[in-house]
Amino acid sequence: KGVEPLPAQIASGDLDGDRYFVCWDEDILQQVKPDPVVEITVNVEGGSAEKRPCYDWLKEAQKLMVDSVSVQDIGALTGCLYKLAERTADDSKLNMRDPDAIAFAEAYNQALEFS
Repeated sequence: KGVEPLPAQIASGDLDGDRYFVCWDEDILQQVKPDPVVEITVNVEGGSAEKRPCYDWLKEAQKLMVDSVSVQDIGALTGCLYKLAERTADDSKLNMRDPDAIAFAEAYNQALEFS
């Protein structure tokens, strides 16, 4: 057993192309209230010991995606999920901590993995 690395907890470890802002300015950092880092224990095989709750909507959607027209629409669906996550976070006082924004972002991530 061990602890899941932080990048694996951020976007399921898919960090390629992501940008990060790193700051050491004490005046700025005093204004930031960070979220606590929750350590997730993992088995030796690398899988999370605790399964994160997540409805697998994609498997259900795949049952409906049997014709070529539906398959072509996955790009549009992926874009819509991204916009929904972004808009929901922008409209919420919780920003990206909003449960709906998180759900849309997880659905977007699953759609990316499918396409």
